[in-house]
Amino acid sequence: LGRLREEPVAPPSPAAAAPAAPAPSAEAESSARSLSADSVAKAAPMPSAKLGTAHGQRETSVVSHTSFTRLQEQPNEIISIRYDSRENLIATGVIRE
Repeated sequence: LGRLREEPVAPPSPAAAAPAAPAPSAEAESSARSLSADSVAKAAPMPSAKLGTAHGQRETSVVSHTSFTRLQEQPNEIISIRYDSRENLIATGVIRE
């Protein structure tokens, strides 16, 4: 952390001077700094882990058309592929620990 250098300021006129407040104790200052750091840490959003290819909006895809003739009326096999987290895959038995 750097230190701030205060610029010299002209003293206030006697009419504008107010009575000085007592200086906070070292314990009060430490407590205030700790509370401030805690509130900043709580306010900062935590990044969430996302599932997928990690390409996001940068992904481009080219589409083309092709002819397709099915060998028979019903498909031989239907496959579903889904993304999931490692924890969920372990819980469902897809991955062994």
